Amino acid sequence: MKKLLHYFLGTLLFCQFSVYAQPAQQECEQEFTVTTDLYDCGHLGDCGLSPDFWEQTKALAVMKKHAETIACQIEMKDIFFVEGEIPDQTYYVLWYGDGCTGGNGTNSYFVSELQSGAMHDYFVLNNKAFGKEFDKINYRFIEYIRQICTNRFEIETREFAESDHAHSPSQRYLYLFEREKVKSKNGNYDYWSDWKITNKEKVPY
Repeated sequence: MKKLLHYFLGTLLFCQFSVYAQPAQQECEQEFTVTTDLYDCGHLGDCGLSPDFWEQTKALAVMKKHAETIACQIEMKDIFFVEGEIPDQTYYVLWYGDGCTGGNGTNSYFVSELQSGAMHDYFVLNNKAFGKEFDKINYRFIEYIRQICTNRFEIETREFAESDHAHSPSQRYLYLFEREKVKSKNGNYDYWSDWKITNKEKVPY
């Protein structure tokens, strides 16, 4: 009975998320292939029982426990498969939390990077998956994140105009984050460059 209850709770948790997976454009990296569909679940039971479902469920469970140690009133918002093959996979998780210090202005969105190891155990690498470049946007007021491919994401967020109140930014901007594969100096392997904002545009109301 306990196993059945855990199954339904895990499935219900996963069905709260919509994972974006769109065909990669020409300049997108093509090295990694998702072997099963990513899901946009509408009802309990629609998610299926693929390996990716279980991997993402495990990653979200680890992320939730981590978030509970550093924030209050947390909400898991979205999960993105970034690269790899089982058991070595990388996910980005968008989540929301409050700093637990009381008062206003302590709540924020975060994008954490998780990675799995040989034993299928996930661990959180950091809470700024997009690196230093993430500090250039107002990530407290993220509207959404859309994954285009493994090396390209769109992030829409709200920013303050001069006349805005402290907690009500009125301007919306769309950022394009990109990275690329770089050859090592000896040419023996490739590695990812840091994420960079390559485009910023104001979103009309």
